[in-house]
Amino acid sequence: MFSAVSDVEPPSAFAPPGLLGSGPETPPGLLGSGPERPPGLLGSGPERPPGLLGSGPERPDGLLGSGPERPAEARAARAGELTPAWRTAVLVAWVGAFLAYCAVWKASVEIGIATWWLGPRSHPQPIYIRLIPFAVIAVFGVFASLNVRRLPWISLAGSGVLALIAIPDLSRSGGLAAIEFAIAGAVGLVSLGSFTGMYRAAPSDADR
Repeated sequence: MFSAVSDVEPPSAFAPPGLLGSGPETPPGLLGSGPERPPGLLGSGPERPPGLLGSGPERPDGLLGSGPERPAEARAARAGELTPAWRTAVLVAWVGAFLAYCAVWKASVEIGIATWWLGPRSHPQPIYIRLIPFAVIAVFGVFASLNVRRLPWISLAGSGVLALIAIPDLSRSGGLAAIEFAIAGAVGLVSLGSFTGMYRAAPSDADR
């Protein structure tokens, strides 16, 4: 007598969206994550303020570490000092003088003609006399390595001392004396050239 109602829709069709199921109407960020989630709350991303939980190029240099961006502290050059290139040239000249005097010693022993600071083979000089040229070279070589002020003048004085050492050998062996004078002259030429690389004091305001 009564016909069954077949066109009644299921209750889910009338349910407000988001209560019984999830779908595109679900407010984003409550039950799931999506691109609308505020960045930096539950996860990390490029929007995280740099320097709080991690380190990056924005970290103030010198607080937690050091890097190549820290300015190097270089000592200012003083008036009377040499530039690095000329200081190296003077030091190399004195090293060359040391090696050259070693060659003079060897040649004197081989040819049998002794210098005054070596003495004859039958009666050699005491060791402290034989080491006079090398001691002079070592002293002025240390001055060159320390980059003292007025190094060109000091080195030029050292070449003069080497020339004085060579003078007594003029009466013994002209060849060996010529080599010794050549050593002193080479050091003297480098010392003269180093004057062009010497720092000079800046003129004061009164001199301008």
